[in-house]
Amino acid sequence: GVIPKGRANRLFQTAGVEGTFTIEAADEFEAAATRGGDTWKAYYGQWDAGSGDLSNIKNMQVRDLGTGKYAGSYLITRAGLYSIELKHADMDVTNGIVGAPQFIHSSPFQPAIVLPGKTAQAVSTANPLTIATAGTTMSFVVQPRDLFGNQQAYDTVLPGSPAVMFSDSVEVFLSGKKDIQGKYQEPGGLPVCSAPIGVSVRTICTPFSMEYSATVAGQYRIAIILTNTLLDKYSQTITVLPGMPHPPAFTVSGIGLTSAIAGQQSAFTVRVVDRFANPVNVTTQEGFAELQAVIAGGKFEQRCEVEGAAVCNLISITADVLGVTTQGPNEPYNDGSSITQMKSKLVVKYIVTISGARALSLSFRSIPVQDSPYQVYVSNAPIAPLVSEASGAGMSGSQVGVKTLVTITARDVYGNQMTDASRLFTVQLTGAANIRGTFEAETAVGGIFQYAFTSLIPGAFTVSVTAVGAHLRGSPSSITITPGAVNSARCVITGEGTSFGTSGVAATMLILARDSYGNSITLGGDVFVADITDSLSVRTIVVPSDRCDGSYTLVTTSPLAGDLRVSITIGGRNLFGSP
Repeated sequence: GVIPKGRANRLFQTAGVEGTFTIEAADEFEAAATRGGDTWKAYYGQWDAGSGDLSNIKNMQVRDLGTGKYAGSYLITRAGLYSIELKHADMDVTNGIVGAPQFIHSSPFQPAIVLPGKTAQAVSTANPLTIATAGTTMSFVVQPRDLFGNQQAYDTVLPGSPAVMFSDSVEVFLSGKKDIQGKYQEPGGLPVCSAPIGVSVRTICTPFSMEYSATVAGQYRIAIILTNTLLDKYSQTITVLPGMPHPPAFTVSGIGLTSAIAGQQSAFTVRVVDRFANPVNVTTQEGFAELQAVIAGGKFEQRCEVEGAAVCNLISITADVLGVTTQGPNEPYNDGSSITQMKSKLVVKYIVTISGARALSLSFRSIPVQDSPYQVYVSNAPIAPLVSEASGAGMSGSQVGVKTLVTITARDVYGNQMTDASRLFTVQLTGAANIRGTFEAETAVGGIFQYAFTSLIPGAFTVSVTAVGAHLRGSPSSITITPGAVNSARCVITGEGTSFGTSGVAATMLILARDSYGNSITLGGDVFVADITDSLSVRTIVVPSDRCDGSYTLVTTSPLAGDLRVSITIGGRNLFGSP
C-alpha cells in the first residue's frame, strides 16, 4: 500500500481494493527493532495538490506483530488524490510522556492516486431525453462508473504502471417505426482525460457523448449498451415529435385544386407535414390562419370610379378570392406502438364567380406550398336567361327565302359568357307559320352563338328565344317577314287586254308581282317593261304604271285591227305567259 521514496514517486491504488503496508521499526542508528510496543499514528485524506491540504481524514489500523514490525491496511472506495501519512509517537522513557508524533522515513506518501475500479453497468449513468424532434440531432452522455460510483478514467502517464486500466465502449439503438443506430458525437464523442492541478496523471475523464437523429416521428425504444451489457434502467420510450411544418413538403388533394363551378363552393385538402413528411397535428385557429389560399381575379366587386367623389359611379373591379380554412376530420395515426387519432389536414373552401382559368396560390407562413400556384379551371354556372341576350337581324325582321341569323350571347347568373351552351336554346317563330330555328355556329368570341331560320311565307311573326323555359333579354320580338324579290316566272298577268281588244279603244292588263315562292308582293318600286309590236311591226316600249301595292297597270291602244305582240319583262326576263 506504500512505495518508499527513491523507488518511485507515486502510489497507485484501485478503489475498493485493500492496500496493505508494513512498518519496520528502527532506532536512531537504523538498527531494526526486535520487539513491539511502539505507538503509531496512521491516517489518510484527500489531498489538494495545489495547496497541500488534506480533507476527509480517516485513521488506519496498525497491528503490532511483536517483532518490531507492524502491519497496517486501508480501504478507499472514492477515486482521487490522497496522502497516506504514518507517524511515530515518541515517548520519554523517564517520565512516560508521549512526545509530538513525527513522520517516519518516506512519509507522507503522496500523491496516492486511487483509480476507479472495473466499470459496473448497474451503477453507470446516462441521460437520454424522452422527447425528441424529427430531424434534430439529439445528444446525451453515458458515464461509466465503477461499483462505488466513481467516474471511470482511461488514461495513465507512466508506461508499465501497476495501475490496471479498463476500456469501455458504448452503443445506442432505437427501435420503432424505423430502426436507428446512434453513434459517438462528432467531434469529441470519446472521453477526454486531464490531470488534476499539480499532477501529471490524467485521472479526470469526460463521459462518452452519444448522438442520434430520427426522421420518422413516433414512439421508439432506446437501448444503451455499455461494454456489451445493456443498461436496463435506461431502456425507455423515446417520443419523436414531428418537426415544424414545411410547406414545400405539404401534399394537396381534392377536386377544388383543379376545377370549380362559378358560384358553387369548391374545396381541397392540405396535409400539413414536416420536411420528412411526418404529419403535423394542427388544432388551433392560429394554425388555420397561417394557411393562405388566394384565387386571383375570382370575383367582381363594385367600387367607386373615383374614391371620395360626391357621386359614386360604380364600376366592376376584378378582385381576388380568399379561401376559408377549417380543420379536417380525425385521422388514424400509427405512432409505432399504437393507433391514435390526429388532425393534420386542413380543408380549404372557396367560391369564385368569374369563370375561366384562374391561378390558385397556396402558402403557409408566407412560404409557398409544393407546386403552388395551381391552375384551376372555373366552369360557368347554369345558364341564366335573364342575363343572356338575343340580338341580330333575325330579332328585327327578315325576308322570304333569306337565311336570317339570331345572335345569342349566353351568360350565367354572374355574367360569364358560356362557351358550352350552344344547344341549350330554342329559337321559335310563330305567326302565319311556325318555324324552328336551327343552330348555325359559335363565333370566334366564346359564348356567342348563332341560330338561323328561313321563312317561305311573309307576314307578322313573333320570335321567341328561350332557355330552360324562360325568355332571354330581347325576347320575344315582333317582326315582319317581307316577300322576297320579284321572280318573273311567278308573276301573274291578268285582264281582258291579255287576249283581245278593239281598235281605237284602250285595253288594260294588270300585272301582279310575285316572289320566287308565289307570295304576293305588297309594295311597289319594281320596274316592268312592256314591248308592244302592232300588225305593221311598229314597236312601242311602255313602262306599266306602279300602283304601289305590288300591282302594275298596262294600258294599250291600237288604231289598227289585227294582232298585237305584247312582251312584258322585268330585269330582261319575260313574265309567266309573256309574250
